[in-house]
Amino acid sequence: MSRDRDSVRITTGSLRRHLANRRVYVIGGFCVAITIVAACLSVGLLRRDRIQNEMSNANDLAIVLAAQAARSFQAVDLVVQETRGMVLV
Repeated sequence: MSRDRDSVRITTGSLRRHLANRRVYVIGGFCVAITIVAACLSVGLLRRDRIQNEMSNANDLAIVLAAQAARSFQAVDLVVQETRGMVLV
């Protein structure tokens, strides 16, 4: 009878260790999954912010180029008007 109890204890201990190991694996897998999700979310947010920043920079550059083009056309217009005045006189 003592031998049966020992084998039951060994089996019970082995089962407990197996369940504990399984719990550790499940918790570890859960932590890895959370880390991957957090990293993906972080990369997505950084990407969105970077795109937003670059769009703002492109808009600012477009405004500067439009102002420069307007000044260039104004200079050409002044030269044309002065030339017209010289020809008509």
